[in-house]
Amino acid sequence: MAARRKPSPADRQQPEESPQEQKLKLSIAWQQPEGVPTSYVTNFAIQKDDPNYILSFYEIKTPVILGPDDYQLEAVKKLGHINAEYVARIIVTETRLREFIKVATSYLERETPPILVDTEG
Repeated sequence: MAARRKPSPADRQQPEESPQEQKLKLSIAWQQPEGVPTSYVTNFAIQKDDPNYILSFYEIKTPVILGPDDYQLEAVKKLGHINAEYVARIIVTETRLREFIKVATSYLERETPPILVDTEG
């Protein structure tokens, strides 16, 4: 039977990792498939659903009401409500929501001009 080797200081500094404990870093290839709709969001709601957050996005489409100002005002009063169409529902962890808010805030505080894309060809 072989004698056990006494652990060296290097052994104590480098804990053994099982294959399940190894962390790998991979790059992300962001996919944007054709046909995914782009929606305009005018309203949103955030709900807590432990341990996650539900982000719901809506679009309100202004109704077309034509005519003199007094007619338009009366027509709007008669509507009673306006529909908010459900656009998307996203569920995220608290960590991801905080990261999203941090990144969004960073973009909003930038002084750089927007990137314009010529779509006329």
